[in-house]
Amino acid sequence: MKVEREVLERQLAEHRETARRLKAYIRELTETAAKCGTDSTLLDEDIMIAKNDSQYHEEEAERLGGLIGEQRDKVVFSVYKDAAGEWRWRLDATNGRVVADSGEGYAHKQDCLHAIELVKGSKGAPVNEKG
Repeated sequence: MKVEREVLERQLAEHRETARRLKAYIRELTETAAKCGTDSTLLDEDIMIAKNDSQYHEEEAERLGGLIGEQRDKVVFSVYKDAAGEWRWRLDATNGRVVADSGEGYAHKQDCLHAIELVKGSKGAPVNEKG
């Protein structure tokens, strides 16, 4: 069990470091484009890929943190942009599994956050059992 925890902690550190480096890369690309007057459309694809990669590594770090007990006995709502550029949410258990998701994308982040609040407030909703 100790060896498994050490492996998870090493993976956690690697994901956190990769996410940090990608964020620095995104900042550098954005600043370079602004300084040099480069057409941002030339860099948009690279920036989008880096943002998606950064998001992946942050989510993996969060998941691994849960597995090793950093967020013991908690579920976490994760908000992210999907490949189509829409906002989505998902509810992650500490074991890394997705418990629920938005099922649809939102054009505005605020709408996505509002949907999370609706879910949080629905714990007294009745359950309809069929079959």
